[in-house]
Amino acid sequence: MKKDLDRDLFAAPKLGQRLVHWLRDHFRVAHEVSKNVSLELFSSFLTWFIVGLSLSFPAGLYLAHLNAERVEGLVGLKGGVAIYFQMGTTESEIAIMQNWIAQNPELELKELRSSEKAFEELMSIISDQTKEPNLLEGIDHTVLPATMLVELPSGYDERRLIELKAEIEELPRVDSVAMQYEWLGRLSAFQSLIENLWILSALLFGLASVLVTSISISFAIRSQLEELKVFQFLGATKRQVRRPFIYLGAIFGIGGGLIALFILAVVLSVIEPSLSSLYLSYGREAFIAGFDLYFSSILILCCVALGIIGARLASSRELDNLDDIIA
Repeated sequence: MKKDLDRDLFAAPKLGQRLVHWLRDHFRVAHEVSKNVSLELFSSFLTWFIVGLSLSFPAGLYLAHLNAERVEGLVGLKGGVAIYFQMGTTESEIAIMQNWIAQNPELELKELRSSEKAFEELMSIISDQTKEPNLLEGIDHTVLPATMLVELPSGYDERRLIELKAEIEELPRVDSVAMQYEWLGRLSAFQSLIENLWILSALLFGLASVLVTSISISFAIRSQLEELKVFQFLGATKRQVRRPFIYLGAIFGIGGGLIALFILAVVLSVIEPSLSSLYLSYGREAFIAGFDLYFSSILILCCVALGIIGARLASSRELDNLDDIIA
């Protein structure tokens, strides 16, 4: 019992010393690799740029997918129905339509534009654009129909929209009905296309990044071939020989991730004004969804993982060749 206790007391310091030694060794290797990268900054930056440029494309498509979902939600929320009445429709007949909408829980009346109001808006637009306020002088306001704008709840089914349109068109004094379901259908198809593209591009460009990192590290290993032979002759294990190149792959991944974020930031700064105007037109906060600290962290971690994979592939292949040379 006493021997077991003594063994445990001695084992704890030894375990702590081994952990400190392990951490110190990794820190030393990481510091040396970082120093070597700084000495060969041009070639390292070239690898960073290629990796960053490759991964910025699928990352950008992912952000486009998120914002397409947001736009679809906004359009669905503001998905409206414009009901155009026949010429000469009286206020009492329009009131019947208002009662029908009030009894339908799916619909919400947002605005009723009389023919007079519609004509005033048309005159205002023409006056602003042509600078000729008297262009429509002598034309009666009855040339324009009364219009009723109705709002639908978000997530409305397209099939139900078609059925609802047919129901409204059957009502008396209704001339035509305009809906947004065609636009929603196109937007949904576009969103599905972006989703498939970003998944496919993530696989293809991820593979390309692994290959670029692997090739760069293969060149680095071959440039140090004589040193590696000496290390192995002195008793260094494969893991110890491989370790610097694993760190090099991780550094390539970090640099590539930062370059990708920079490219995305530049592109988003260009398109942000237009996208913000779209969001504000729907009464929503103007910001680009997805481009935040969480997204940036995940992108850099993915780049580091791809860099490490490329490093392991290159180091395993080159070190196997080194064993053959030594043998």
